[in-house]
Amino acid sequence: MKQNKGITSLALIMIVLGVLLVGGVSYKASQNNYVSEQIKSDNQNQTDNNKNLLLNIDLQAKCATQSETLLGNYRQEQKGVDISETNHFNNKLQKCLVNFSTRDTIVNVFGSEIRDAYENKVLLSCHSGGPISGTVCDIPSASSSTGESQRITKEDGEKIIKDYMSE
Repeated sequence: MKQNKGITSLALIMIVLGVLLVGGVSYKASQNNYVSEQIKSDNQNQTDNNKNLLLNIDLQAKCATQSETLLGNYRQEQKGVDISETNHFNNKLQKCLVNFSTRDTIVNVFGSEIRDAYENKVLLSCHSGGPISGTVCDIPSASSSTGESQRITKEDGEKIIKDYMSE
């Protein structure tokens, strides 16, 4: 009887060890599956990020080409004025924007103008010098075809330029 008790105890210990072993293997397999799924997810995210980067590069290249065209037209309008431009594809607005900086040394006027490169629409215009005391910035009214605009402070204009050209 003592021997049966020993065998029963041994059998019980073997069953417990078997359950623990199977549970451990099952847990390890679950961990491995989780890690594998995480790697797949990370790889997909990296692929998506690469596609977005290539799309952004393509959009920025198209924006630069359009900006050059607009710059040529702008130089025709502003004869005798020194002009420099920077362009940027704004991801948030999904627009190609151009910042023209101008300097007219004859009348001592300096300006900065943000335009939508495809629509050639002025979004913000800031000027200083000449008869103007300080710097004034104007945002053309979107609903007005008569040239009305909202006057804002120089600081607000600078913030808008920074936001437009960095997002």
